[in-house]
Amino acid sequence: MEKNKTARRDFLKLSGLALGGIALMPVMATAKTKPGLMAIPNADEKKLNIICLGAHPGDPEFGCGGTMAKYSDAGHKVTFLYITRGEASDPNKTYDQMAALRTAEAQISCKVLNATPQFFGQIDGNTVLNKVENDKMVKLIQVAKPDLLFTQWPVDGHPDHQVTNNELMISLFHAGGSIWPDPDGRACLRP
Repeated sequence: MEKNKTARRDFLKLSGLALGGIALMPVMATAKTKPGLMAIPNADEKKLNIICLGAHPGDPEFGCGGTMAKYSDAGHKVTFLYITRGEASDPNKTYDQMAALRTAEAQISCKVLNATPQFFGQIDGNTVLNKVENDKMVKLIQVAKPDLLFTQWPVDGHPDHQVTNNELMISLFHAGGSIWPDPDGRACLRP
């Protein structure tokens, strides 16, 4: 039995490495581009409102910070929405200490990338997917009216990353949209 657990764990590790370059995936696309590529709209095109969701500070930056910097450099509004403040990232510090440190790091990285940090209020390592949290996310989406959303890869090994992806996918449906593949195979939101 232990051998099967090890084989599954090894498979997940290898899958994670293979998909490391795709840690965050777009779930809604508006730019027209060649199949498999997402073009950054020119500065003279409509300004986009982009939200990039990550479970913890550092997730959006490591997953697609370069892409977000290109969008913000082109004049688009970029928001990093962190589901948690990374409270559980150091067992030698209290949740309050780590939340303060990771929040400060997020604010610095957002300043560098010309993005706006926003925090959703869940707790690192204890994220939940339920009606209350879905309703909060639906409201956020309806108020923000994003043109483009990015989030965690759905099969990531970290439970907080899985919740972040599922939270967004479920909330998109409840916000009055639907998800369908565009001609290039990306998942898109239809309002």
